Amino acid sequence: MKTLGVKMKHTSTSVRAPFARVGILMKRNVSRIPILALALGAAVAPVDAAKHKGKAGKFNYAETAAVQPLNQAPAQPFSLWYNQPATYWEEALPVGNGRLGAMVYGGVTQELIQLNEESIWAGPPIPVVKEDVSDTVDEVRQLLFAGKYKEAQDKQQAVLSERISPRSYQTMGELRFDFGPVEEVTAYRRSLNLDTAMATTRYSIDGVQYIREVSASPVDEVIFIRISADHANSVSFSARVERDGRFFTTRAKGQDTLIATGQASHDDKHLGVKFATVYK
Repeated sequence: MKTLGVKMKHTSTSVRAPFARVGILMKRNVSRIPILALALGAAVAPVDAAKHKGKAGKFNYAETAAVQPLNQAPAQPFSLWYNQPATYWEEALPVGNGRLGAMVYGGVTQELIQLNEESIWAGPPIPVVKEDVSDTVDEVRQLLFAGKYKEAQDKQQAVLSERISPRSYQTMGELRFDFGPVEEVTAYRRSLNLDTAMATTRYSIDGVQYIREVSASPVDEVIFIRISADHANSVSFSARVERDGRFFTTRAKGQDTLIATGQASHDDKHLGVKFATVYK
């Protein structure tokens, strides 16, 4: 199995990276510079699909290739697995490390990965949290144990910061892959191993088996994507990064890096956290 090249596109600029791996570096304001995590490939337990049928949206996905399922469970016992790509956000599998996250659809002709980072909030000012509320938390806990839920709620609410509105947690952006036109794939399966936290999408096209593996590291603060095939020169795709709002731009840096910058806002008002994401 061989790891091959990646082609990334944004606006009119192309960036070629030496490996089929995408790493992300995240900058919040000016201080903290952690490495982000990325993911490809699976879906959570099904929800009511009827309410999503025929509903268009940027977080919906419609596979154009005919998908023939593998219809076989992974060898690992603690795994979620599915015979088709996710069609809407609630079906995508979440991958993350507690601070960074991604929702992965596991598409064939295209892939959508919606990205999150915990600090991207719109609508200043930032709520001020009281420094030490441990005594109150203990009191609230005892009231709950005693079944005095109203008193517990009132006491807890009294130490919370004043509600700020409008204010919302927002997405970091969407990473979209285009693998080109495909008529049919066989032996398709997307899965998430709950023991190893590895998301895997696999399928075959004309005798070539493709595998995408994704994992999130809480130690290295990174989610990486590995795309491979069992025949040489079989992996190629273009990729772009998108995010709604006026305060979002992308630019190339060298031959292997894409930098996306933005700022959370409500209808271009109530400006919040500024951020920069480096795709490498």
